[in-house]
Amino acid sequence: MKFSPNYIFSVLVAVLLLNGHGLKGQDAHFTQYYQVPAYVNPALVGNFNGLFKVGMNYRDQWRPALDRPYATFTATGESKFLVGQRDPDVAALGIMFFSDQISKYDLNTTQIALTGSYHKLLDKKTKQYIGLGYQAAIFQKSLNYEDLTFGDQFNAIDAYSNETLEILPGNNLGFFDMSLGVDYSYTSTSDKEFNAGISVFHLTSPNISFFAQEDQVDKDLNINAVLDPRWSAHASYSLPTSDAFSFQTRALFMSQDQHKLYVLSTLFTYKNPRSEGKKFYFGPAFRFSNRLDKTSLEAVMLTIGYDFKGLNLGLSYDYNTNDLFNDRYGMSTFEVSINYFGQYENADAFCPTF
Repeated sequence: MKFSPNYIFSVLVAVLLLNGHGLKGQDAHFTQYYQVPAYVNPALVGNFNGLFKVGMNYRDQWRPALDRPYATFTATGESKFLVGQRDPDVAALGIMFFSDQISKYDLNTTQIALTGSYHKLLDKKTKQYIGLGYQAAIFQKSLNYEDLTFGDQFNAIDAYSNETLEILPGNNLGFFDMSLGVDYSYTSTSDKEFNAGISVFHLTSPNISFFAQEDQVDKDLNINAVLDPRWSAHASYSLPTSDAFSFQTRALFMSQDQHKLYVLSTLFTYKNPRSEGKKFYFGPAFRFSNRLDKTSLEAVMLTIGYDFKGLNLGLSYDYNTNDLFNDRYGMSTFEVSINYFGQYENADAFCPTF
């Protein structure tokens, strides 16, 4: 017997809401994660060409399989300034708005995060920096009970029309969280760039269960859903092969409780020598994850993009290789990013890119 994704999701919501004990939360992820650096490593805030940056990412996940797809959105802003006159360091501030909405039941996670980073200059000639970043965030989770149905509502005449006797907690929850990260960047005189860092999110390991609220209806229930720390390690290397062509390879590893995620990607960039400021890029990526104690290929992704005088547009498509609903429903994902970088003014300013 096969069940639709919406039916299975309904069962999962009921189990997580009413019967879970010692459950674990897991963060969302992006294909173009490098366009949302504050979500990967707080120390990456300020790591871009220019003086300021504003941008957004939107991820539309599993639309063919669900009545309403998973939708994830971020809006970010970053600004940096020099510290010191001779051989200056770089300080940066950033703000991020994050929203994750799961299917028709409006299981929403909203986050507002403030990030500060400081990048110490190690070598001016090769533009080597070591950076430290701190992030403070406020989260809110909410759930719409109106579209949920329970077994005691079924009356065998007109389906689920009875009132439920289930004990339901409040459907809004807020909590505070913190994150830390370190980052190293290097740019050679031949424009080769290297970047690597490590970060940890959710240092407070907050309890994200709706039953964790002090005013929840049944004090005897002991249901926890801990958001475990998320560790991330990343690296990137850029190499110009000619005046017109270059490529960049990236690697990302994320670990949260028993969940492991690996992403390997390459982007090829073409810069039109006759048109200053215009760049086209494209490239594949591969995402691996662990399931049932086995690491396997989860998705094959393709990204294309366009740069023009500080404006960056990116579009990604994910093809999910898991057999979960794939044969019958398809599990594709689209993601779009738009970023604008303030004009670069000082050739000696901090300029390695992630």
